[in-house]
Amino acid sequence: MFFESIFSSGFGCISAFAEKQIINIAEIIFLYS
Repeated sequence: MFFESIFSSGFGCISAFAEKQIINIAEIIFLYS
């Protein structure tokens, strides 16, 4: 349970960061298309 909570919180941070990067890339593509 302890490791599971660490994994889930770490995965949440990674997915939030990836989502932010995807939004930035989408904005760049939209601006330069």
